[in-house]
Amino acid sequence: MKKILLLALTLAGQFVYAQNTASTCENAYSLCNSLGQPFSNTINDVGDNGETGGFGCLLGQSNRSWFSLPVAVSGTLSFTIEQQTNDGVPTDVNFIAWGPFDTPDACGAENLNPGTQVACSYSASATEQLVLPNAVAGTYYIVLTLNFTNLPGTVTFNAFGNTSPNVFDCEVAGVKQNKINDFVLYPNPAKNSVNITAGGSVITSVNIHDLTGKTIYTTKANVASLTIYSSAFASGTYFVEVVSSANAKTVKKLLIE
Repeated sequence: MKKILLLALTLAGQFVYAQNTASTCENAYSLCNSLGQPFSNTINDVGDNGETGGFGCLLGQSNRSWFSLPVAVSGTLSFTIEQQTNDGVPTDVNFIAWGPFDTPDACGAENLNPGTQVACSYSASATEQLVLPNAVAGTYYIVLTLNFTNLPGTVTFNAFGNTSPNVFDCEVAGVKQNKINDFVLYPNPAKNSVNITAGGSVITSVNIHDLTGKTIYTTKANVASLTIYSSAFASGTYFVEVVSSANAKTVKKLLIE
């Protein structure tokens, strides 16, 4: 009897651990090639209020599950977020989203704050809709979901409307796995000009997007390095997308003063 009880307690402990795998931003689930895949939600967890610079519309912050969204297709992207218990019963899900970022490692209040918040919902629905306007391929978003009922279950993201089911395909357009080695962008912040070098790679094109996803600069090239004169750009944050002759794509954030 004692052995059976010990085994039951061990399995219960493993289940709770698995249930709370992504309860911190640093351990966020990646949605790489994972639309439609259920992820375990978080239970019995109050979280750490120092993880972000604000929670927007969310009135509570308990039982958090974090997700990293690697964008492989540019455009306005729409998703449903669904939560259900382990018995298949739909249950309340709430969320907040931040971005875009040039890295999946965008945790902390310096990144997750009102200035980068793009969506938030605190309704009583078991299905929410997340819209990312003018997203740029090669960037990342961070999404936090809440489990208000504290019931063990799963959270699932699905493409919605005209959004491609391959939007998080990490092999498309070189997202995450296929980047240019030794890509350097300097000075950053920049004023009058910015230099781009790609190590041993040949740069074939450069596109610069603003925070709305609008392309404000584009050029074709066949060089290992080039200079872009940025004095005509308004002060602010931009994303520089560089493509190499091997069709590797890298996106980095650029600040213009």
